[in-house]
Amino acid sequence: MLTLVLAMFSKYGWTIDGHRTTLIFYATLAGCYFVFAHLTYQFVEQPYIRLRDRIMGNSDERSGNIAVAESTVWSRSMTDRSSDVLSKLNRIEHR
Repeated sequence: MLTLVLAMFSKYGWTIDGHRTTLIFYATLAGCYFVFAHLTYQFVEQPYIRLRDRIMGNSDERSGNIAVAESTVWSRSMTDRSSDVLSKLNRIEHR
């Protein structure tokens, strides 16, 4: 990336000898790094991640954790949930 920006500067005949051109050089270099990183993520990493998730499932499915909506878990009080658990245990015992 550094070589690319230096080649661009030499093509236009700019020399990096003052504060202004040094600032422009580093700003251009940072911009090129940002664009390169964005394009690499967009066109290399994201397709791989989508393919991996399509084949193997998302990270929760791969690790065995099943995502449960927070509203279904935490909306009821502990007493309501404990009575549900006891009723389910009673049903299991009677089978």
